[in-house]
This record gives sequence, structure tokens and C-alpha cells, in this order.
Amino acid sequence: MTITPDYIVQDLFGKRTSIKVDSETGDVTVLSDSLGSRGDYVHSTKWSDDYWLDFVVEKPEGGVKPNYEWEDGGHWVPIHVDYVTGDVLIKDVVGTNPDDYFSSSYRWGSTHWGNRTTRSLTQEKKAKDTQVGGSHYKDLAIQPIEFIRSNNIPYFEANVIKYVTRHKNKGGKQDIEKAIHYLELILDEYEEEKEKE
Repeated sequence: MTITPDYIVQDLFGKRTSIKVDSETGDVTVLSDSLGSRGDYVHSTKWSDDYWLDFVVEKPEGGVKPNYEWEDGGHWVPIHVDYVTGDVLIKDVVGTNPDDYFSSSYRWGSTHWGNRTTRSLTQEKKAKDTQVGGSHYKDLAIQPIEFIRSNNIPYFEANVIKYVTRHKNKGGKQDIEKAIHYLELILDEYEEEKEKE
């Protein structure tokens, strides 16, 4: 019976090895290496161990394609998530070969993932996924525009929400003054309605 490898890994010396990763246990079965020797033995380390961190990783069917990005120090780094095993491969953004991906100890959905911000590359990006001039809206759990549109909030009230939401991360006191100005405009509308009666 022929076993299909999950990955072809290459160490720092250029040795290439075909491996199969058990998605439940993380056991690595070495199938064959670049010297032509047949392996079929279980490696002494798990796929999530640091041993594999410096290996360049390829998919046997040809190339690794990024399907997500994660934020790392203000930069977005392409990653590939294998939906079967949960393995996360990280693109080499500082090395000499921009097509290389490295194995990592991260597993998609695990608690080890931490609080990394990720975004899909396979889903269509929407305007609210980007922001011109900062991240004071995009970084919020609910963006003001989502709240405003979902509740059909009128223009003056929408501006109050916008300025109050962003004041700590953008305009400070001036944003609060702008919010107050819009509240005063709302009060003026009430006075105008009262005068019409």
C-alpha cells in the first residue's frame, strides 16, 4: 500500500524528506528522503515540536498557497492552514526565497494560537476590512459603521457615535468636542420642531 505524504520538508542542509503527519496524535512518519532511502518509521518528535521549525515545507501536489494572513508587529504575514491536519505553515518573508514556507508549532484553532489577528485571503475582502489613515475603527469588536447601518441611525447621531468611539485612539479632546457639536445640532432640531408647533 502506498502512503501519500502530507509534506515534503527540507532541512538547512538541503536534505528533502517526505512525511505523513497524523492529524490526531501529531506523530510524524518518515516515508522517504532525498538519499532514496525508504523510511516508513515514526519519527521521535511530534509535528508541533521545535525540531521541525527550521524546515522548509512543501505540499507534494505542488507549492504551498497562502489562505490566511496573520498580523505580526504591524505587518501581515501570509500563512497556509491545512484544514485536514490544522497545521499552520508560515511564509518566509525575511529570507532569500519568497516561495518558502516553514513549519510552525501553531495549530489552527488551538489555545496555543493566542490572540493573533488573522484574515482570510480566500474570502472576498470588503471595504470595512481595510481603513485609510489608521486602525482606530478596524481594531474595534464592532465598527461604528456596522452599528450605525444595522440600526439605521441618522447622520447627526451617527457622527456622535463615530467621534465618541474613536476619541481615545485618534482625536482626543477634539473628537469629544465634535461629538458635543453634533449633540447640539440634535438639540437645535428639537427646538426647531418645538417652534413649529
